[in-house]
Formats: sequence, C-alpha cells, structure tokens
Amino acid sequence: MNSLTQALVAQIANQLDAQGEANPLQNLRLIAEQFAGKAIFLTNFTLEDQLITHWIAIHNLPIKIVVSNPNYPFKETYATWAKTQERYQVPIAVYAADGSILENQPQDPAATTSSLEDNLQSVLQGEMLLITGTRAGQSWQGRQLTADFSWNKSLKIFEFHPLFHRSFHKVFVEVLREGVPFNPLHNKGYLRVGHAQDIETAHSSEFWDGRWWWEHAQRIFIHPHTPGVRKQAV
Repeated sequence: MNSLTQALVAQIANQLDAQGEANPLQNLRLIAEQFAGKAIFLTNFTLEDQLITHWIAIHNLPIKIVVSNPNYPFKETYATWAKTQERYQVPIAVYAADGSILENQPQDPAATTSSLEDNLQSVLQGEMLLITGTRAGQSWQGRQLTADFSWNKSLKIFEFHPLFHRSFHKVFVEVLREGVPFNPLHNKGYLRVGHAQDIETAHSSEFWDGRWWWEHAQRIFIHPHTPGVRKQAV
C-alpha cells in the first residue's frame, strides 16, 4: 500500500468513525458519495446482502450491484434472487466464473457454471470500491476481516463492509422491519446461504437459538424448545 492509499484509508476510516457504528446506512451513503460511479456491491443474496440491496435501491445510491459466479446449492437462493428483482427493479449484473457477463438469470444449480472459483479480477476492472455484506467474525476471500474499511492488496481495490459491526440478529430485525425479501433458509438455522463454501449454520460460529417471525407487525422471538413461550425481540 503506497502512502496515498494509506492516507485515503485513514481519512475515510476517520469519517466513518465520526459517523459512528450505529448507523450503517449513513456510512453507506458516505461511501457512495466518496466513490460515486466507481463502487460495486457483490451480493450472494444472504440476509446481510439483502439489506444492503434494499438500501441501495430505495435510496438510489450510485452503487452497481453484481453477482459473481452464481453457483448456489439451494433453490431457495434463486427464488430469493427473483423476488429481489421483482421487488426493487434494479439492474443486477451477472458474471460467470470466468468473468464473462451472463445474459439471463440462472434459475437453478443445473443451469449455472460448475466452477466454484470466483474470478473477481474481471468483475472489478475499472472499479475503485468493493462492498460486501460480511460482518465481523466472518471470513471473506479466505481471510478474517479486522475493519469495516480497508485496502485489499490481492484485488487492489478498496473494500467496505457496512454491516461489519452488526450482529446477525440485528440485521434480521432490520430486514423484518423493512419488509426485505430474504432467503427462507435463514428460518431453518442457516446464517450464510451463498456459495457452497460459504454455507454456515448456527452451530458453526454464531449462536442462534430460535426463529424470527413477523407477527401482527411486531418483532417476536419464538423459542423452539419451549412451545408457546414468546419474547419481544431486542
């Protein structure tokens, strides 16, 4: 990282710190302004990705939404993809594993490329900022993240993770409150439901005891081990 890159990372990190961790949407707005027309959001239709897509769409943020190598093992992910496009009517650029653009949305795993290796170099060409839905404690591109904004040496691009400081539960509450379409597999204990190598259940790294439901326009937590016992979500 050269001195100019270091200075820019420090400057933007300070701005994000001034905004505070409590409002990731405001941080995303700030980043969108800093990298207008040069920011790209990589989605795999996870819970976190869906919330970020929602913010980009309803606030008309100048961020390009892309899918790279859509080889998903569950049909529910493709259904979520379709609901997302129907709901928001935003363009989603789809790239195959070799970096070529796919004209049509794949409908099921059999219709996609067999490779599981992402080729992000072609996807990121000409872009300055990569945005993901990765949170603290999760790994991305084989490494543990330590900050919400940084310089990716291997991809040679700035990267920003607006939900870095959010827990899975808080993201879920926001998704339910805003009526964002989400993958029903999350209601079965899956924390991550992107590519096969990203599949993560509640027992792997983050405790999730129960299921979230939308009932009477309130956030209700239903404990699976005690039928009929309900607690207000926090």
